[in-house]
Amino acid sequence: MLGKPLGKNSKGQFTTEYMIVIAIALATIAFFLIYVFIYYSNYYGSSTSSKVSSVATTLTNEANYVTNEGIGSKTSFSLSVPDLTLLGSFFCGNYIKASYGAYSSIQYSKSKLEGVLPTTGGTYIVYAKYSGNDIVQIGLQADISYINYSYSINGNLLNYYLEFYGKNGLPTGSTAYNISVFSYTGQYINSTVSSSTNGEAASSIYLGQVPSTLLIYIFALGTNVVAPSCFQT
Repeated sequence: MLGKPLGKNSKGQFTTEYMIVIAIALATIAFFLIYVFIYYSNYYGSSTSSKVSSVATTLTNEANYVTNEGIGSKTSFSLSVPDLTLLGSFFCGNYIKASYGAYSSIQYSKSKLEGVLPTTGGTYIVYAKYSGNDIVQIGLQADISYINYSYSINGNLLNYYLEFYGKNGLPTGSTAYNISVFSYTGQYINSTVSSSTNGEAASSIYLGQVPSTLLIYIFALGTNVVAPSCFQT
């Protein structure tokens, strides 16, 4: 006896079951993709946070080491640095703040920290030197290895004196630089471009209203070196 041909209801039931299978498959794939996204987002965030923390911790640990060793002591070490958020990364008295996006780390040392940081991510040879007067100098093995700076306030002006040192530890020749000034909360105040003579530069920059704490960035132009610091006015 011949079977009955499939009717419209049977075809409709088959189509419905097919669509249910497809929907379940798509939901499974979507769930998997969401899981992968969350996993790798957390992994990336954890990795970045760890790198930022490592920069601050390593620099302060090495600074403490040379401080304990005494005046003139120096140590060199390798440091992996992410692309730091420069406005959130600086030396300030006896602490350093390192930042990248939403991640930041503050670490304290026994001595005051002064020196330079790279403006781009990578692995660098860094040195820490205890120069006395409770100051540890942080430098890089680079064409501009260290920038010495001092600041003072005269009315609405920031007076500055800079010294640029090369890889050999000697003053450089003419070095173009940018000095940019912000409030501690990150509000832009002023900036200017100039150049040093025989590795030295002395000038002033107008501030207008002077906040209690400044963030000052000295960029050695043509390099990936910046000297970031805070200054209590």
